[in-house]
Amino acid sequence: MGERHEEKVIIKSRGRVRGPGSPEFRSLSEAGLQGEGSENSGCLFFSARHELCLSRHGEPSGGEHGKVREDHRVKSKALFVAIGINNTGHKEVLGFEVYDSEKVNTWKDFFESLKSRGLRGVDIVISDAHAGLVEAIKECFSGSSWQRYHAHFTRNIIDKCPKKYSTGLASEMRDMFNATTIEEARRLKESIYDEYQDVANEAMVVLDEGFEDSITIMALPSKYRIALRTSNIIERENREIRRREKVIQIFPNTESIIRLIGAVLQDDHNDWSVGHRIFDMKEYYDKLSSIQSNLLKIKAA
Repeated sequence: MGERHEEKVIIKSRGRVRGPGSPEFRSLSEAGLQGEGSENSGCLFFSARHELCLSRHGEPSGGEHGKVREDHRVKSKALFVAIGINNTGHKEVLGFEVYDSEKVNTWKDFFESLKSRGLRGVDIVISDAHAGLVEAIKECFSGSSWQRYHAHFTRNIIDKCPKKYSTGLASEMRDMFNATTIEEARRLKESIYDEYQDVANEAMVVLDEGFEDSITIMALPSKYRIALRTSNIIERENREIRRREKVIQIFPNTESIIRLIGAVLQDDHNDWSVGHRIFDMKEYYDKLSSIQSNLLKIKAA
């Protein structure tokens, strides 16, 4: 994939995405996505971008991913995938789309397509800090809180830290993110800042600027936090998509991506709908008023 990076989003929503599945599998759920939303309905929404390529003439590619040739040249494509956890705690595929590139307008188009099918009541959006992605989130979900993805945030800080201090800093940041309360997390952050500002000033600037956006998830009950701040759920699906991509290597056209990846996603969606649920959502809804109040306080901090 060269220097391109995957972007990840998680949206905590009290609404429900509704709409029929298309022939191209872009909207995958029949029962799940067409269910009536209610005050106690909900979904956790994970979105990821994969780089794909197309080739009409089947020319070989030296890259790790498949390629599609358009207008007689190999061209990269971005595949956006949305995976949700519904109000019963089961995973479901909400939809996906193929775009020419990852920009503000393509993320906005993707999010708006989900909203047009019924996604509403979004409480939290969790993502990397990619400028275009964050801008699209803030515009499409203006009333929502934003949580910065922990793994990428930590990596951004460690990349600015001198190597001899990086192990210790990473360990202290793990303790910070594992704090049981927001107050404890803020206290540990100040301690880290004071300890490292002279020896890793650039890293501390990144920490200071992004910290408040990294603790939004602490408004939720503790049992939900780890799963939502990690990428385990989306990465498992990423690996399955990559496994299929490597077999193809070169996609003859965009429609072939829709057919192959759509079939993979639909199979997984069907398995998830009758499989083990990820969360028991009762506590979330029982504490919804308190959660929303805490989100407002964190957002205003």
